[in-house]
Amino acid sequence: MRRTRAEAAAGRTLCVDLFAPGMTALHRVGLAGLAMTLQALEVDGAASSLRDTGDWQVDERGVTLKWTGDGKEFFDALIAASFRLTDSGLIWLPALGHPLEYPGHAVVLHNAVLGTFLQHTSTRGACKQKRPFSVEVDEQIYTQTFLPLTWYKHQRVNFDPSRPMPVAGWLHPGGTVRHVWASAQTSLSEEPSRALALLYAPVGAVYFQVHRRAVGIRPQCCVVLPAVADLRHYAEVRQCFLRQGVAQLQVSGAAEAAVRVLAELEARNLLRALGARSCSVMAFGTAPWSKQQKTRVQCFTVAAATRHSLRIYRAAAQALGPRLVPSKPDAETGEVRRWWAVPQVPDLVAQNAIEGAPWWKGFADLWDRMRQGAKPGQREWVLQSEKEGLKLMIGNTALLDGPEARLVGACQEAWRRRLGALSERATRQGLNFSDLAKREYERVRISFARCKSAAMLRQTLTDFWSRAGSLPDLQEGWLEILPMLANRWQETRDLALLALASYKGQPGDEDTKAEEEPNE
Repeated sequence: MRRTRAEAAAGRTLCVDLFAPGMTALHRVGLAGLAMTLQALEVDGAASSLRDTGDWQVDERGVTLKWTGDGKEFFDALIAASFRLTDSGLIWLPALGHPLEYPGHAVVLHNAVLGTFLQHTSTRGACKQKRPFSVEVDEQIYTQTFLPLTWYKHQRVNFDPSRPMPVAGWLHPGGTVRHVWASAQTSLSEEPSRALALLYAPVGAVYFQVHRRAVGIRPQCCVVLPAVADLRHYAEVRQCFLRQGVAQLQVSGAAEAAVRVLAELEARNLLRALGARSCSVMAFGTAPWSKQQKTRVQCFTVAAATRHSLRIYRAAAQALGPRLVPSKPDAETGEVRRWWAVPQVPDLVAQNAIEGAPWWKGFADLWDRMRQGAKPGQREWVLQSEKEGLKLMIGNTALLDGPEARLVGACQEAWRRRLGALSERATRQGLNFSDLAKREYERVRISFARCKSAAMLRQTLTDFWSRAGSLPDLQEGWLEILPMLANRWQETRDLALLALASYKGQPGDEDTKAEEEPNE
């Protein structure tokens, strides 16, 4: 006979509180994932039998679970209902809806979970070959691939509400035994309440694909953990990222992923509802010392980003958004692949938003790292596809004004006049103007990039401006610009290179080499 709700509630109890001792950002997001799952199961006919063995209650700061007996029947049924697979092998989390409702998001989530929580082969059963999965993006067909699963660890966990649970990487990415010879002393474990929260962390987390072009370790995916102060409001937060297209899940770095989450919540007036303006982020990539697995290469917390800095990031993201770019047709099949061209400047803007620095700070270093990370034949085309977006940004007085805007204007006018002089020389001597302009562009870029002191920068800028004659921006704002050459020379160098990189109209701007598939 089916038990009444009151009878099911009579028994043991497990309470998981947002603000209990030991609750980290991952625990809190996991608790939010548990709350979302329980709310989804309320209307899931396949999970109706759960009420036969237990009951639950969700409020703004915690979840209370009740059951009879030892709890095995209830928790086994709860876990089975919470973590599923589609017929095609995609991870299916009922709290986030069926994967086919948000197909692009579902594949990103699937691949990200396999690259973070379930990266070790012992934590999942998988098919031998990846499968294609096509979605429509801006009237283009974009084909993603994923590794179909037959099972995964979260489905087979043996949860005991009366005992601590061992913690491994699949439950807490980065958590592992530190010394095999001292496993008992260096292994991790959690009390049942916190262990249950960790189990549902994949449900509450927000995932992004990372496309970094700079030299060094390149993360492939990252997990963002928004601060959770109210479980009921967090469900709305998580849903707003489900409704976004797959393009919004492509970022150029972990900092951009974190700030994109905060900026999106700020735009939707959800940060106040959450009760916090912070988030944590973990990025995973292949490190040289461990190429067989995805290592946690970044882990940090964004404590507080101001509304002004979030608005600046939103402007950058709008001007420099991810684009699908077609490859050349395959010589044999004629097939055209499409890949994501993800601008790199928004991650720099996000890093500066976190630090409270001007959005262009570090632009010179970014350009240099991107050149080092590019293939030899592509180095001169670095930032080429971002030129139009950079032009929009420096033309926005809300983003660039005062002496900084005057300095950029003076540099661009000097460069325009230099191109005019080269054009006259090419006509007079019968030379190729495009080749002359490209060589001069590289010479000027290198001269600015090599400035390692205020004195070197002043000398380089003075030489550059003097070749152009009288510059109105320089004349009108000289008294404002002059202090920058001494006290803020690194930022001045960044602005000079930004002026060069954003100048539109020189030969080669439309060259298709800028759209070649990058070296991942």
